[in-house]
Amino acid sequence: MGIKKILSLSLLAMLTVSCASTSDTGSVEEVYVPTFKTLSHKGFTLVVPDDAGWNVAKESEYKVELAKRAEASDDVYTIQALLVRLPAFESDEDFKAYVEKSMTAIDQKTQSTIIDQGSNFIAYNDNQCVQINRKTEKSEGSVILDMVNFTCRHPVREDAGVYLAYAKRTQAGGEEEDLVPHALNLFYNLEFTEL
Repeated sequence: MGIKKILSLSLLAMLTVSCASTSDTGSVEEVYVPTFKTLSHKGFTLVVPDDAGWNVAKESEYKVELAKRAEASDDVYTIQALLVRLPAFESDEDFKAYVEKSMTAIDQKTQSTIIDQGSNFIAYNDNQCVQINRKTEKSEGSVILDMVNFTCRHPVREDAGVYLAYAKRTQAGGEEEDLVPHALNLFYNLEFTEL
C-alpha cells in the first residue's frame, strides 16, 4: 500500500471520528466528570467528591464530617470519618461483636429504633474490617437514617481504628436508595497513615 493511500485513509478516519463526536450544530457534547479532593487527618486519608454540594460540617485533627442536601428533597447526605480508640481483641469475631455493641449504644443514646441491620467482614488489604448496613428511625418516627459504615483496626497501632460512614437522613416514607456503591467507593479510597 502506497504512502498516499495510507495518508488518505488516516485523514478519512480522523474526519469520521471528529464528525461523530459533534452534533449538527458543530458543538461537542459535554460530559460530567466528577472531581475529587483528598482530606488528610491523623491516622487516615480520605478521597471525597469535590462538587458544589458537599460542605465540611466539622473538622479536627482526628475527624471530618461532610454534609450535602439533596437537590429535589429535604434529604441530607453525610460522610463521616474519624480515628477511634479500640481495645485489644482475641479474634475477628470479638472485634465484630464490639462494633455491633457500639452501634447499639449509639441507638440508645439517640433514642433510635433499628428497622434493619446487617453486618459482615470486608477485607481491606490484610485487614478484616467490619461493615454494617443499617436503617434506624428516631423515636418520634418521622426521621429515617440509612447508613453504611466501616470500622477498621489501624495497621500501625493495636489500640486505634478508623471509622467511616456514608449516610442519608430522610423523612419517613421518603424514596429508598442503595447507599452501598457510594459507601464502597469511599471505603476503597481510604488510606491509613502514620499516627
